[in-house]
Amino acid sequence: HCLTQDDVIYSVRVGSPWINQTAQTTSDVPVRRLIVNSRFQSRRYWSWVGKANNIGLLQLERSLKYSEYVWPICLPGLDYELKDYSVCTVMGWGLPRVDGRWPQFRTIQEKEVTILNNKECDNFYHKFTKISSLIRIINSQMICAKDTHREQFCYVST
Repeated sequence: HCLTQDDVIYSVRVGSPWINQTAQTTSDVPVRRLIVNSRFQSRRYWSWVGKANNIGLLQLERSLKYSEYVWPICLPGLDYELKDYSVCTVMGWGLPRVDGRWPQFRTIQEKEVTILNNKECDNFYHKFTKISSLIRIINSQMICAKDTHREQFCYVST
């Protein structure tokens, strides 16, 4: 969803937990090419919820030098099955804008979430959005999770 903006020059900051500060371990690398899943649709006529194929790749201008602060992540293979109610860790900077400030946090955040059954999640979103149950919002290509330590899903109502 964040790679579909036109007229943006992308770069990747590695080796730092801060979004707006650098350190001796920090490196900013320009992005050579964006590869967005060809099946991704940035808009769905009924809702902002449930965007399938929401993944992209960034080809960098140069290779990264691995260190204590920079290393690759390993994604599971195609045969991997994510089990319902397992606990996973997500990372990020929070919401893009909160009270006009960007981003929500200046340092990367880490949070445990519980993976939900997609059918349960789809039922929840139908209640929340009042979209007809004939339309599937959460499909088998999506992962639905809730905050492990609060009874709140990962969304903000506006």
